Amino acid sequence: MRSIIVIDVETTGKDPKLDTLVEVYAEDFRTGASFSSFVNPGVQIPASASAVHHITDSMVSDSPDRSTVIGNLLEWLPDSAILCAHNARFDRGFLPEISELDWICTLRLARRLLPDVESYGNQVLRYALGLDVDMRGLPPHRAQSDVAVTRALLDHLLCVYRSDVDSSLCDLLAYVWEFFPVRRMPFGKHKGSKIGDIPTGWLSWADDNLNDVDSDLKRTISEEYARRRR
Repeated sequence: MRSIIVIDVETTGKDPKLDTLVEVYAEDFRTGASFSSFVNPGVQIPASASAVHHITDSMVSDSPDRSTVIGNLLEWLPDSAILCAHNARFDRGFLPEISELDWICTLRLARRLLPDVESYGNQVLRYALGLDVDMRGLPPHRAQSDVAVTRALLDHLLCVYRSDVDSSLCDLLAYVWEFFPVRRMPFGKHKGSKIGDIPTGWLSWADDNLNDVDSDLKRTISEEYARRRR
């Protein structure tokens, strides 16, 4: 049986081309075996990033560099592991060494299986679904506490998936990454609006300019705009 490894990274910022890791935590979904490490980024952690994950320069000053941590992570990962993250697109961007492995994205899975939730952040889903999560004494947006939430969320979503889709786990990866239309705009001036209610002019702008976004959102906007132009 292939191991599912729930993983989360904390970083100096949002752009993998400009920013780097400050923490990596991974945990086996079934056994609870874990890998944990701070990362010395070699640069000062911006205050705006510390305000999110509460990791400071002094906490990582004696930690190994990125290359060492990734090497240790690769040694720890079980053979044929499936990675799982909430918004896997973000974590994969900061982990190119394992980005080509199979991944489960609980954000995509939740959007598909839980269409009536108000939004899909990890902590929102934790409370919306009443998940019982041990945060390990850490605040949200530390890698270990975020993995705890994602692990509980994955357990919930797998139960929904099996009952609603009536399919085996071996089909899950294909199901996660199939195109699924986005119902509501997740950010920006039209955040929360149904895609069908957004003005055509803005959809035209978004179709031309929103390129670095989730592929489902990009395709949903393009298809809605094309439909109106027919």
